[in-house]
Amino acid sequence: MKNKYSIVFGLLIILLFVTINYYPRNTQLNNPENNQLKDENTVKIAVTYMKLSENVGRWPHPVSEEKIKALVTMVEDDINQYCIDNLIETRFNYIPTPVIHKGGTPQGENPPGLDEMIQLNKSGINLIVGHDYSLANRYSLDYANEHKMLLLSPSGVGLGLSKPEDYLYKLSPNDYEDPEVYEKVFAQMIKAYGYTAFITINTGRRSFYPNVIEETAKALNYSYRTTLVEYDINSDAFEPYLERAAGYLNDTIRVYGIENVCILVESLWIDDVFLDVTDRYHILSNVTWFDYVGLPEELVTENDLEQRLAKYGFTRLIMYPADTARADVFYRRYVEDVGELPTPSRVYDEAARYDACWLMALSVLQANSSDPIDVKAVLPSVCESYKGVLGNCTLNEYGDRVSTDYRVFTWKIDGEVAYFKESGYYNSTNDSFIFYP
Repeated sequence: MKNKYSIVFGLLIILLFVTINYYPRNTQLNNPENNQLKDENTVKIAVTYMKLSENVGRWPHPVSEEKIKALVTMVEDDINQYCIDNLIETRFNYIPTPVIHKGGTPQGENPPGLDEMIQLNKSGINLIVGHDYSLANRYSLDYANEHKMLLLSPSGVGLGLSKPEDYLYKLSPNDYEDPEVYEKVFAQMIKAYGYTAFITINTGRRSFYPNVIEETAKALNYSYRTTLVEYDINSDAFEPYLERAAGYLNDTIRVYGIENVCILVESLWIDDVFLDVTDRYHILSNVTWFDYVGLPEELVTENDLEQRLAKYGFTRLIMYPADTARADVFYRRYVEDVGELPTPSRVYDEAARYDACWLMALSVLQANSSDPIDVKAVLPSVCESYKGVLGNCTLNEYGDRVSTDYRVFTWKIDGEVAYFKESGYYNSTNDSFIFYP
């Protein structure tokens, strides 16, 4: 009999734990039953995502429409259940909305997102979770600002899209404005690994992270390093640059020791041709390569590059949700309701999309209004008190998330099998790294 009661008690504890972590904590809505929208019972919110037209090449991070729709259904059910549990009459209807990228430029022909923004505005939907990869959406943001359409992007940073007056907020740090979060954390990672010198291989064009090399040099007290002459991204003639890289690396190893040297690489155009040339210089495989732009796992797999990257110990720093029970619940429910978890570099996007839907709804309730002007006025304070899958979502004066956790992943090989293994974790709260064997 005692065992029977123990089992029942244990199940109740588990149920209580799941319930506590089912909803994100939000201290702003102290009396949610008082947050009733008087003029409407259902608030419509668009959830946009990028989709390519047939005449445009492959998007680096493919988005599964089926998974987005399933995730939207999951979060809509969660939020409406929250309203029911707290005696709130308002309900939320999230509408998955593809943004067709026709190959246009932000301010030229076919600017991405503009047609969809106009259509949403005409249909009376002015609260939008989306605007991913926002650099491509500069023109549609101008339209959103003009018509007071509030945008909350789960991810996607963009040059020049961090103005306090914009109707755009983002749940990822922005490396084109202070505090250059990723670049500083990347530099801290190199130092935490114990490296004292590095060389770089890059294209020379303005990177997504233009200051990462300087920040890393600063972290290492400006130890010896060489920025290689940039190779032409439109040419397969890698030989001169990689030969020079091998020479510079050899010189650096002689001064600092092989265990203290690494390579920073801008990886966007790494392919079989690049690696064929790299393989000719054996010294290049004697040190770890750190990919500071991010070669998508999907492209690595599609091009059968796993074993080749593992040879060089290719390592990446990837934004990731906080290591919390709340995130664990999300992963479990994602697998149950949506499907297999995405690749590591896509997990953040999915978690941020979920949190963004919550933040928009909670802001509507806090404002007692679905008018974008009213919602915009309270959204930053709601974000500051929100504890979701990502962790704390405090925004800075530009509307970007202040900080985030990261995980370190490395391409490894075991016999004939290559895999992308988590090899470290950065805790933004403690500002520290932990590395795994």
